[in-house]
Amino acid sequence: MNKRLIIVGSILLVGLVFIIIFAYDSYIDDQKYRHNPVNMSSYEISDYYKIDPGTILDALNGGETNVFLPLQGDPFTTEELPDVNISWTQADYFQIANALSQFVWGEPLDFKDWKVYSLQFRISCQSTGFDYGEITYFKPYEVNWRRGYTTRYIEIDPYSGIVRWGDKESYLQPILFNKWNDFDLPASRITADDAVRIADENGGKAARLKEDNKCYVNLRTPASVINNNDRWSVDFISNHLFFEIYIDPYTGEYEIVNKDQ
Repeated sequence: MNKRLIIVGSILLVGLVFIIIFAYDSYIDDQKYRHNPVNMSSYEISDYYKIDPGTILDALNGGETNVFLPLQGDPFTTEELPDVNISWTQADYFQIANALSQFVWGEPLDFKDWKVYSLQFRISCQSTGFDYGEITYFKPYEVNWRRGYTTRYIEIDPYSGIVRWGDKESYLQPILFNKWNDFDLPASRITADDAVRIADENGGKAARLKEDNKCYVNLRTPASVINNNDRWSVDFISNHLFFEIYIDPYTGEYEIVNKDQ
């Protein structure tokens, strides 16, 4: 009888522990989505700088570092710059992000200690290069028994002539479920530029031509944060169009997941 009670008690105790862990992980996951690291508004430590999108790349290639200037006024009400044609590549955005990292934190953009949480780019269907980009990246930390992640955020908006950054937002690490997976940028072979081309060749072109190129393309990775899907998601979007394709960043294989045209 005592042996049976011990077994039942042990089972109930293990079950209770799993219930507590599940509730704890669910709470942490809920807090992350309420306080999303990919949103600038989530960062208490943040700032903005003005850039000249027409000259910044040439300046950086020429070795100049004084390319980030104080921003006057409200960065959220800044009007788009006139007569600016932006057609940047993923490499261009990373060059600017690397320069900003050195300017703000005194260190280059390093993906050995830091891990990519998400990337996002946008391109007009009438353009050949990206007109917006952002990166969120994180680093695990451990203080006493507490494990978690600290994040940084960089947003580059050339049409507004603004870069934004956020720093030191912290998130507790779940015990079992929904631990953060990184997008392995150094190992990836398919850049954002490649992903647009692959998507265009496999249904995207036909979709945007039906809209007379009056649409835009949004790229992001991971394609789904919920199931840690680290593929590129390439979305062709307009009022009457939503064509979505997933692309493996390591092999280039693709899967059409939505073709609402």
